[in-house]
Amino acid sequence: MKNDLRKKIIILLGFCVISSIVFYEGIVNSMNTTTYAFSYQYGFKARAFMGTILRIFNKIFPYDFMSYRGVVVFSIMLDILFIAILFVFYIIIFKNAEKKQWNKLYYLMIMFSIFAFPEFLTEENLGRTDVCLVIISILGLILLLKDKWEFLIIPLSAIAVCIHQGYVLMYFNVFLVILFSRIIERQGKEKTKSIMVFALSVIVAAILFIFLNFYSHDNGHEIFDEIFSTASGLAHDGAVHRELMMHEVLGENPFTDEWKYHVFNFKEMALFIVFFIPYIIIAFSFFKGCIKDVKGIDKLKYFAIALGSATLLPDFIVKIDYARWIFAGLFYYFMIIMYFVALKDEVIIKNINVSWEKLKRNKVLAIVLLAYPMLFMPLGDWKISPVTTEILRLLGQGKEVL
Repeated sequence: MKNDLRKKIIILLGFCVISSIVFYEGIVNSMNTTTYAFSYQYGFKARAFMGTILRIFNKIFPYDFMSYRGVVVFSIMLDILFIAILFVFYIIIFKNAEKKQWNKLYYLMIMFSIFAFPEFLTEENLGRTDVCLVIISILGLILLLKDKWEFLIIPLSAIAVCIHQGYVLMYFNVFLVILFSRIIERQGKEKTKSIMVFALSVIVAAILFIFLNFYSHDNGHEIFDEIFSTASGLAHDGAVHRELMMHEVLGENPFTDEWKYHVFNFKEMALFIVFFIPYIIIAFSFFKGCIKDVKGIDKLKYFAIALGSATLLPDFIVKIDYARWIFAGLFYYFMIIMYFVALKDEVIIKNINVSWEKLKRNKVLAIVLLAYPMLFMPLGDWKISPVTTEILRLLGQGKEVL
């Protein structure tokens, strides 16, 4: 058993190393360097958490982290931490799950890793604070799986909102769905505890979200120039993301005509959906089976699991970083299914087995479906993937934005 687990982890590690070598670009763009110019020395501001951490590192360690090269090194450290905690999660999933479920879990891990390993290594996403939101989400999943210190979900969620308010729509859904399922399943004191954790997590996150978005810009004009200068010093070419500065420091919404990007997003998303129809059909069949297998209030649990990623819909409607929303959606579904398999949820396991048996009837198809997502490595930010972007370019689409 230990040898089998060791072999699986070594193969994943090898794939991780190869992905890192192939897709690492070593560039942190102006959007991400500008974020690290914010800090709590200017007050309780939006997105100031990681800039504050960077300054703490700069004081503790004999290295100039308050420089472009320092931001690059810090970003690499964050990616290494993400990969490390992801592997810890994988190992814990294996150890908690039944041995007969290992191959199915491994299949899921490989598919998620195809997207996850290069996600925060490209120029678009190296240093992006989304990596911290993912780290916090995985850490919370481990705590929930171990069923220890459930109350820590409250401060973890609060920290995530302080890092980036987008956490509320992007990754908070994982905690909320699991806590909601516990409210349905549990009785007595355990049920009350889950209700309290759920309610306080939502209340704290909502208060922070509202305050940071609308009430944290009082002295913005006084500190704008100083933060702008810091941001310029952190960028490799002195470039500062002015729109981010105006929004987070001044509380203004600078008018930028993003409609042309949205039009490209809609086309690329449609193409991406077409390419991933086989997986959508499998997922739809899986969740339909889960909901069909239960009665009464239990249906709410599996409806919540199936639709938990719906929190991302406002992002898809209002924002243009479609690749980031897609990665958040993939994170939700892969993490939530692995979590419930490790938790030995009978309904999830039964329907995983049904899907697995269908794939086993055509092993060639199973292998193709496992390897096929590699064509779309790596996901970007507003452009979804190199393949879908290039296809649209060849079709003469998006000339004004590409």
